[in-house]
Amino acid sequence: MCKLLEELLFGASSEYQWDKPAEEFDGSAALVQLFFFALVWGVGGNVVEADFPAFDDLVRQQFDGVRGVRCPNQGTVFDYFVSFDVNPPALAPWDALVGAFEYKEEVAFFDLMVPTVVTTRMGWLLERYLNQGHSVLFTGSTGVGKSVVAKDTLERLQAKGEWVPVTMNFSAQTSALRTQETIESKLEKKGKSRLGAAPGKKMVIFVDDLNMPKLEEYGAQPPIELLRQFQDFRGFYDREQLFWKGVEDVTLIAACAPPGGGRNAITPRFTRHFSVFALPAPDDKALKSIFVQIMKGFFTTTGFSKAVQGSVEGMVKTAVDIYFRMSTDLLPTPAKSHYVFNLRDLSKCVQGVLQADPSTIRDVDQVSELFWHESLRVFHDRLINEEDKT
Repeated sequence: MCKLLEELLFGASSEYQWDKPAEEFDGSAALVQLFFFALVWGVGGNVVEADFPAFDDLVRQQFDGVRGVRCPNQGTVFDYFVSFDVNPPALAPWDALVGAFEYKEEVAFFDLMVPTVVTTRMGWLLERYLNQGHSVLFTGSTGVGKSVVAKDTLERLQAKGEWVPVTMNFSAQTSALRTQETIESKLEKKGKSRLGAAPGKKMVIFVDDLNMPKLEEYGAQPPIELLRQFQDFRGFYDREQLFWKGVEDVTLIAACAPPGGGRNAITPRFTRHFSVFALPAPDDKALKSIFVQIMKGFFTTTGFSKAVQGSVEGMVKTAVDIYFRMSTDLLPTPAKSHYVFNLRDLSKCVQGVLQADPSTIRDVDQVSELFWHESLRVFHDRLINEEDKT
């Protein structure tokens, strides 16, 4: 909370204008609003979506009657940021910052980023924490967009020229030695016992699937212990000469899904260094909006007929309905332990339709058959008896 408040007040992205005369700028009102915002995200950023209403009630009670806090009654406290476009500064909905989506053929499907309220606010917060050199950990179920938000934000920062992003993907086989070698290979020597980013740059290391490395004999995960040592002491030991090497101008950010299915719990000794943010799963309306924009972008830019373009909303609605129906009705049991559907399955269904070719698919019936085929491939083929398939 203090890191976020520090950035909002004095940091690189601060819009707080201390030097303006009092009659032009209500400083105390701005200060209270910024503290309110920093408390919501600094303390409540890792609250799961089901507990948003309870946290919302708690915060509103705490600030009830405090002069200067004006939080609208619609939605929850998570739906607003402090806007300096008005005087005095006031809480405005995140919707105002959501950009437009532009479909690019050369971008891989799972790297496409459709701006939503969730992705916009997480990217905004990540940028503010990086300005303070503070680590951020994104968590949330598979397919909610943790990696995409992080990579999109890092690409924007890289385009500005000050940041150098490095991405590492952890797996069950990742070793501490390999992790250290990868990090050191991206750094420059600044003396016998110092490493750092290039002059005038800052490096951010993004570790995806942070909790995948398998446990060793005594329950530790060596790659994570190495990163914890870096977080604690800002450096590593040289593996051959056994002297300490300090590391400068490097910030660590990470993403991981909750423990289970090969993923392990991370120790509090490590997570204490991070601001943890839980990304909620998109709801029905958000999913339809995301996939309609992707499909429409594809069908429009690749020259499909107007009839095919007009079928997009129906297909997306059907795909989302199938996904939610299967997630609620076909739950895993001991005999059907693989009945676990996540947002990546829904994405694969849409991704399959995006392999269409305008020279062969000219009317709605043909694109419907392709969609039917992809739905069977992703969902139906996983089912083990006629009753479920029907």
